Amino acid sequence: MALKNNRGSIGVIGCGLDVIYPKENEELYQQMKDNGLIISEYPFGSLPMAHHFPWRNRILAALSTKCYVISAKSKSGTMITADYALNLNHEVIAFPHRFDDEFGQGCNELIEQGAGIFIK
Repeated sequence: MALKNNRGSIGVIGCGLDVIYPKENEELYQQMKDNGLIISEYPFGSLPMAHHFPWRNRILAALSTKCYVISAKSKSGTMITADYALNLNHEVIAFPHRFDDEFGQGCNELIEQGAGIFIK
C-alpha cells in the first residue's frame, strides 16, 4: 500500500543489496529500488543466512515508533522484532487470534503482557 501511495517505503534486508530474497519478490525489490529505499548492513554478495534476520529485525524495530503484530507464532522472527520494539520503548499493538491458532499465539501472548489490541 505504501508503495502505491508513494509514501517513501523502506525495506530492510538480511543479505547483500545485490541479492534478491526470496526470488519471487523480484518485482517488489525493483519497485522499492526505483521508488523507495532498500538498506542492508551486509556487504554485497552476502547470502540470506538465518542468523542475519534477527539482526535485521532490530533495525526494523528502530525505524518505527509503533510495531503492529498481525500474525506470529510464539517463537518467531516477529516476536523478536516485537521484543526489540519493547526494549526501545516503542508501542506494540497486536491483532487477537483464536486460542488454538498457532500463528496467533505470539499475538495473544503480547496482548496478555500488555500490548495494545488492534481492533480496527
